[in-house]
Amino acid sequence: MRKPLLIKSDRAAHNAPMLQLTDIQQAADRLKGQVLDTPCVESRTLSQVTGAQVFLKMENLQFTASFKERGACNKLAQLSKEERARGVIAMSAGNHAQGVAFHAQRLGIRAVIVMPRFTPGVKVTRTQGFGAEVILHGDTLDAASAHAQALAREQGLSFVHPFDDEAIMAGQGTLALEMLAEQPALDTLVVPIGGGGLISGVATAAKALKPGIRVVGVQTARFPGAVNAVTGSTHAQGASTIAEGIAVSAPGARCLPLIRQHVDDLLLVDEGDVEQAIVMLLEIEKTLAEGAGAVALAALLRHPQQFQGRQVGLVLSGGNIDPLLLAAIIGRGMVRSGRLARIVVSARDVPGSLARVTALVAECGANVQEIHHQRAFTLLAAQNVEIEMVLQTRDAEHVRELLARLAAEGLQARWLGSSEGGRRFDGTGHSKSCCGAQRPAIPCGSGRGRDKAPPRLGGRIAGKPAPTRLPWRRGAATISRPLFGWQAKSASSARWISASSYRIRSDGRCRLHGSRRRCRARPSRPAPPGARARPACGAAHRPPPAWARRPPAAETACGRRRIRSAARRARTQAPMRPHPATESATPARPAPCGAPAGRRRPAGPAGGTA
Repeated sequence: MRKPLLIKSDRAAHNAPMLQLTDIQQAADRLKGQVLDTPCVESRTLSQVTGAQVFLKMENLQFTASFKERGACNKLAQLSKEERARGVIAMSAGNHAQGVAFHAQRLGIRAVIVMPRFTPGVKVTRTQGFGAEVILHGDTLDAASAHAQALAREQGLSFVHPFDDEAIMAGQGTLALEMLAEQPALDTLVVPIGGGGLISGVATAAKALKPGIRVVGVQTARFPGAVNAVTGSTHAQGASTIAEGIAVSAPGARCLPLIRQHVDDLLLVDEGDVEQAIVMLLEIEKTLAEGAGAVALAALLRHPQQFQGRQVGLVLSGGNIDPLLLAAIIGRGMVRSGRLARIVVSARDVPGSLARVTALVAECGANVQEIHHQRAFTLLAAQNVEIEMVLQTRDAEHVRELLARLAAEGLQARWLGSSEGGRRFDGTGHSKSCCGAQRPAIPCGSGRGRDKAPPRLGGRIAGKPAPTRLPWRRGAATISRPLFGWQAKSASSARWISASSYRIRSDGRCRLHGSRRRCRARPSRPAPPGARARPACGAAHRPPPAWARRPPAAETACGRRRIRSAARRARTQAPMRPHPATESATPARPAPCGAPAGRRRPAGPAGGTA
């Protein structure tokens, strides 16, 4: 997911003349034949669902699948011959980059695009396919923006801002002219807000042509920058959002006065609303919208009372979405509608039990998509087993009918919903059920733990215990919940493993002060086995098991080589095992993990240690 975008604007922006209708009309003349005049069509099904007459402005049908083409083309068309000869530079990790690159290639202008290093490779490749020079710099959009502006000064390139520019806003506002020309009866426009370039142009044009029209801006609850700036509220900002195209920390300096003057209302929507809107557009209208493009429909679904009986125009601003993210959203949408259900059936662990359960499922008309026998990680009796099934059903009522049929046959079954996490091991010796009750933990040397982490687990499991099973549970569209089954040496080792969150590795992180940072008060040397080290912070830190003690990862290749060399010297220079005759004169070796301190291993048949 993209980081929030925060680009500093010129101080002179506050004194610049504000955007006028004539600027937008002139931009429309420049864009004729250069960008697509996208249709604005009525959706009868969405109108029945929301109670309003809904019209969709399909900006996802543009060549680059985004409205950003309009502003980029209008800006490049106004450059002088000298500016065209020097070239342009832009900063973006998505739609703006592709819009600038495409129209610069069409006009024969050199284009340099600065992208953060976290930009997905598919977007980098597509931008390069338009003939642009792509520079990957920085880990944030702010760093990439600063580098782009520095290159613009050094090479004399014209900087094309994503939103805080009158030419950009005028180009985006041309879609309002098209909407009102095709559907003059519209009385409400719902527009997404990121930096404010789109809604500034749309609101300026709409209010000038039809003063009584209502303009509503929409943001996600995780990035309420414009809402805070206009209303003076203090909504907290999140770290990521499914609507990454509007993940902007604050509106532009030129955009904010226009938003305050022309926008009638600002609404916030949740991530679930955006996911539902994407699925509905795909299923009902057979059109693909990205997260930012679907927030307008999400506002109608979230606040239907504000649009009852009105003729509403929704701007579907773009359709560039990652295929893996889209697959996750579709699956979660099926779970919400009840067409994909996960149920757990408790049965006797005898031959024929599974056949009996699946036969009942088939009689009810459900289809089995996944099935798993759970024997070890369960609180049932040893003769019982939990059968976890993912079923394809018609709707939620169909699932309830299936559960009633299983109950009538004497089988205990429960439905795990989309937000259901089941039982999870909390690292304190208790197993929490979905209702929060605590039960005794499994004392068998096996650990079970859930961990919310972004879906990039590969290479981060660095401990010695072998994972026996790793089902993947998605908790949100961009957050995953892997479920691990560990082969641990003891119950204490299992608790220590499950207490490590996010990065599941044995690096000695402080369990009491959170898992994302090291405890600065750690003792400089590892404590003896079985002892408690009490650092300066006053917290009792139990040392990790012997197999988990390893030097921390080095930040450089040179540091890693030093660590490997030290480990190699320690192995080659280790003292030889003493002869049994002199063994009593030598100090006792530390006891292995799990054995009491001070106890020696039994002697082997040859007189040494076993």
